[in-house]
Amino acid sequence: VRAVTGDSIAQLKWPNDVYLSGRKAAGILIEAPPHRRDLLAIGIGINVSHGGDEAPEEIRNTATSLREATGQTVTRPHVLYEALRRIEQAIYLVVEHDPWLIDRANALHMLTGKSVQLKLPHETVTGRVLEIDPNGGLVLQTESGERRFRSGTVVAFDT
Repeated sequence: VRAVTGDSIAQLKWPNDVYLSGRKAAGILIEAPPHRRDLLAIGIGINVSHGGDEAPEEIRNTATSLREATGQTVTRPHVLYEALRRIEQAIYLVVEHDPWLIDRANALHMLTGKSVQLKLPHETVTGRVLEIDPNGGLVLQTESGERRFRSGTVVAFDT
């Protein structure tokens, strides 16, 4: 997304969203099938060209597209090319255990220092976001101390 929009407006929201000027523009979902832990299914959605008035009413104020955020026409082939190119680079960094990805994620993370509510299967945890840890987990400072989470859904956060 940053390759298309420029380096100044895109931010990450743990665990899997990309925001442009405070509105969601992209998301990634990675799942390991329960019977095949050696495989990953990766789904990537990038809102390329819809306009705010074209979005469903319930997300008009929270979603955006690359075109809407930049004011420029963006082509799907260009976005796909950049996404695949960056994914390939990221795979090499992961294989090499290069800390650059986590460092970059922390630099772009919009929740660092903010109070959040994290919904888990059996509880909702409130805390202040400290960082994304080297394994991609979210580190929160809670009333009971520092806690790390590998999954969950941030359902509320300071803006």
